[in-house]
Amino acid sequence: MYPPDDQRAATMTDSEEDEPLLPLEVGERGSDKVQRTPLPRFQLSILLYLVFCQGAALNSIYPFENELLLRFAAGDEGKVAYYASIMDACRYFAGLFPVLFLSRASDYLGRKPILILSLTTMAVSTFLLGVSTKFWEIVASFLSNIEATVKTSIGEITDETNRADAFAPILIPLTFGGSTGSLISGYLANPVERFPRLFHGRLWHKFPYLLPCGASSLICFIGLLVVCFWFRETLQYRDGRTSRNSGINFTKLMPMRTLLTPRVLLTGAMDIAFSFFQSSFSSLQPLFLGIPISDGGFGFQPLEIGSLLFVYGLVSSFVTAFSMGPLVRKFGLRAVLTAACISYIPMFLLVPLINSFAKDWVLTSSGSSHILMWAFLFLLYVSFCINGFGYSCLSLYITSSAPNKQSLGSINGMMQVPTSLSRLVGSSFATFMLGLSIRKEWMGGYAVYYVLGFMACGCVVLVTRLPRDGWSNM
Repeated sequence: MYPPDDQRAATMTDSEEDEPLLPLEVGERGSDKVQRTPLPRFQLSILLYLVFCQGAALNSIYPFENELLLRFAAGDEGKVAYYASIMDACRYFAGLFPVLFLSRASDYLGRKPILILSLTTMAVSTFLLGVSTKFWEIVASFLSNIEATVKTSIGEITDETNRADAFAPILIPLTFGGSTGSLISGYLANPVERFPRLFHGRLWHKFPYLLPCGASSLICFIGLLVVCFWFRETLQYRDGRTSRNSGINFTKLMPMRTLLTPRVLLTGAMDIAFSFFQSSFSSLQPLFLGIPISDGGFGFQPLEIGSLLFVYGLVSSFVTAFSMGPLVRKFGLRAVLTAACISYIPMFLLVPLINSFAKDWVLTSSGSSHILMWAFLFLLYVSFCINGFGYSCLSLYITSSAPNKQSLGSINGMMQVPTSLSRLVGSSFATFMLGLSIRKEWMGGYAVYYVLGFMACGCVVLVTRLPRDGWSNM
């Protein structure tokens, strides 16, 4: 028996297989009134928790990343950025090749087996990060990619009347999970120093980051148990028949080359551009927060970084939850995505300004400089909050670009490959440029922020090519 909120999804017919996945406006379709289908809340809540797990796992290293890499750089802050660029490149490279294979395999095997495999890998690799003593062990521990399968599953348990509402909160668990992971890591890192009465053995001296990584791994393990016992295979919702192959009609699987339609390619280009700048800022963020003020950073400690990211995630979650749906319905999907793209410009350009006020505050103890430093830091994270809307908007564009529901897994997988490559390039470029900017003192050490701020203007131009409310049946 299906849960009550999933009964409609369980009765979908074969004719619905060939319908395009369109994010239509709720309330009207032409002259006909459309009643919004209730969201399958139980299944959706499980999928959103898995996104929370990914956010916690990926962000668990951020509070102590600068401190950890400083050991390998022999105290050279410039080399820290180079090590970070290698680490980030390996992080995205690890998920580049498996994602297309796993997404395509999920069209045959089902979503649940792929989710189980991805969660197991995520839990193990996060734990191994805490016992890593060599640099290659650290970069080898980043093995997790669950995003494509989660998006596919959300697209399958919803229809055109409620899909926007289902994708709207997807950033909440990702951001909140990242903030929680950062807070846990910032609080539990170096337990020998923070909790000497509880953690004083040789194990904790040798592995100062085992405790926070173990906590993040436990979060992923809980998600694994939830999927194993309570998550229902979403592919069964798309075929009225139940079979040994999870009810899949293999004849409806389209060849990969036929999926590369113009709207898929344009949506993919937008996703690539957005991901490039998103990964660039995400890679720079823990570095400029932790780098000393004299070297162009903010000089925060791991606990301060974790607390800051937690507060941001909490506020961002509430803002996204209450404003994403109304904003999309009032202004259109493209307008919200455009605002998210524009926000990249102040996100990059405010960092040098904040650091200049921080330097003036340190040198002169000026109260006004201190106030301005925190005021512009607040403005930076307001921009970062606006930027978060783009993640949900692109998920809707990707879903609506799919030719049919049976190929949705392959579409998400195809999108993930160039997107992962873009994230790899973006993070590596940003951290490498940061190292050069500091060591060569290009533009006062701020060259990376000026370059990325200027490049972000191209992302704003590209978004204007997308349709206002997602792709329609052309």
